Amino acid sequence: MDTFEDFAAQLYTINDESFENIALSVFRHQALHNDLYKRYIALLGVDPRAVSKVRDIPFLPISFFKTHKIRTGTWDPET
Repeated sequence: MDTFEDFAAQLYTINDESFENIALSVFRHQALHNDLYKRYIALLGVDPRAVSKVRDIPFLPISFFKTHKIRTGTWDPET
């Protein structure tokens, strides 16, 4: 997943068989391009290349969404 367009195209083809690969692709993209998430998983000692199942993806605590701006890339919110 290199661009938003690539991601959007994958969403229209998602099914039970493709979900895991798409979810792992999104995880790796976030782990590489989202600075806060990158630091978080580094502190947990998680190597994104070693995550091979959705159940192994570390999720940010909900409190982070209240105390941090969590963004990947640069963009202006629409609402």
